[in-house]
Amino acid sequence: MKLRTPVLLAILVLAPVAATPVVDAQTQASGPTAITECRIITDPGRYVLTRNLSREELTDEPCLRVRASDVVLDGQGHTIEVPRLATPVSVGAEDRRLSNVTVRNLSADSYYETSAITVDGVDGVTVRNVTLSDNQVGISVTDSTSVRIESSGFYGAGGFGATTTPSSYGVTLANTTDAVVTDNRFGRFTRGTALNVDDGARNTTVANNSIRGCVECDESFEFEWNASLQDAGTGVEIARATGTAVVNNSVSYHTDGVVVDGDSSDTEIRQNRITHTKQGVLVATTGPTGTDDTDRQTLVANNTLRENAVGLETTATHVPLVIRHNDVAGNDLGLYLPESRVCAPGIVGTERIDVSRNAIVNSTLWAVNNERSATLNATANYWGAASGPSSANDTDAPFADPETGTLADGQGGAVSESPTTAGESNVRFDPWLNESVAEAGAP
Repeated sequence: MKLRTPVLLAILVLAPVAATPVVDAQTQASGPTAITECRIITDPGRYVLTRNLSREELTDEPCLRVRASDVVLDGQGHTIEVPRLATPVSVGAEDRRLSNVTVRNLSADSYYETSAITVDGVDGVTVRNVTLSDNQVGISVTDSTSVRIESSGFYGAGGFGATTTPSSYGVTLANTTDAVVTDNRFGRFTRGTALNVDDGARNTTVANNSIRGCVECDESFEFEWNASLQDAGTGVEIARATGTAVVNNSVSYHTDGVVVDGDSSDTEIRQNRITHTKQGVLVATTGPTGTDDTDRQTLVANNTLRENAVGLETTATHVPLVIRHNDVAGNDLGLYLPESRVCAPGIVGTERIDVSRNAIVNSTLWAVNNERSATLNATANYWGAASGPSSANDTDAPFADPETGTLADGQGGAVSESPTTAGESNVRFDPWLNESVAEAGAP
């Protein structure tokens, strides 16, 4: 015991001395690194802009290039101004994947030939409180997981109709997994797309965003449902993506509010307010047909589709398309199924569409205009009157339900006539609802 006592005392004495420099080093490491010029970030840590950044030499090299994991880049409200060929902020490394990167509190504009912020090969990235205007792309995210883009503003260059203004995107997601785009403002993407979910993106949530195309337009502006030259861009486009949810967004003054196309599947468009567009929702998916897998369906539910030229249009669907509990009101056409001159009937997929428990009311032309010979199933809907739907203005009116023979001679919205059978509707409308249940909970 006497031999061990000095050793223990030595340890007790030395321990506090050894701990002191470690604490000092941690304290120093926790302080932010000031950025006063364009640079490459190769070490973890917090970096802050202390001034606006600019660079005069003509180069396509990014101004700020993050090539390390565990980085917070805080612009502190400053602006990055570099030649238009260069990307202001690039996150990614060619030789490895990065993780845990945050970019926040900065602005960049007028990069017509490139993206303001690019993210490539990052697992866990957050972009918050940035303002990106008049760029070819605001934020481009590729091959990344756990992506979060929030509380930011994205603005296009505007332009409407015949204009030389270049097309642009607010946010593009390609080959991403578990991305969330929420609480952002998009404006002036009338020559492009505010938000594009594409190229193998999986499990994407688009929620609580304000997306407005023509910011100068007011309620007196109207799209024409059959006009071909009214180009005001797209709010949200989902193409070649799986598991996308578009929830509780406000979309207005675009040609297309929300578009689902390519071979996209397992898509949900829920609880959105879409107004003053040419097509509120456009479904045009193509891919392997003949599936009854409802997990791969497209669901359009609990939305408000008001004062559009067309509330919902579908040109093709390769998976079940379920349209339920929507408030479709005050449009020229509530639902529109144009005749396809390109796709075969099996690809068009009219038989895969189920329209039920919606309020399709106050349409100025048709509640449902089906231009195809195939019958659309639209039973159990409210047509604006307890007496049921009316028929489109035609010498053969009123039209009979193709299944029950009941006449569409009510006071509600009009349904279309079959192009192959005179006096018969190509819309199954009987039975119908006597009152609206469009907002009566989830489908």
